[in-house]
Amino acid sequence: MNTLNKTKKYVYFIGIDISKETLDIAVMVQGSILIHNTIPNEPKAIKDHMMHLKASFKFTARNAVVGMENTGIYSNHLIKKLETLKIDTVVDSPLHIKNSMGTVRGKTDKKDAERIALYLYKSRDVLRLRLPSGQSSNSWAVCPL
Repeated sequence: MNTLNKTKKYVYFIGIDISKETLDIAVMVQGSILIHNTIPNEPKAIKDHMMHLKASFKFTARNAVVGMENTGIYSNHLIKKLETLKIDTVVDSPLHIKNSMGTVRGKTDKKDAERIALYLYKSRDVLRLRLPSGQSSNSWAVCPL
């Protein structure tokens, strides 16, 4: 049995909007955004920020999930660092996330990060987690709550 198929009780839903230079990060708890930050899209900045969030909000790899749109090479630093930190990760197509939200107004990196966090929160019972590299020929696992 794949360990990622066990029931998860996420508390923290972290939406990340990725660009070449920066990451916009929104942390959601119980449907409300707690914090928004913008950091450089660099491995050290990612690690430092995740460690800061862990210390500030007491989240663990067991009660947090991070989501992002598939942006190709711009997401590589983030995916590798999250894998190293053993944080559950969802990488979905931008179209799928957009369609799940219905009609929305306004488009900024901050709003996109918040929408991704909301997508994770609303979809928490059917999230398809990204498995670590080399763990399986199937790179996804459904993770029901």
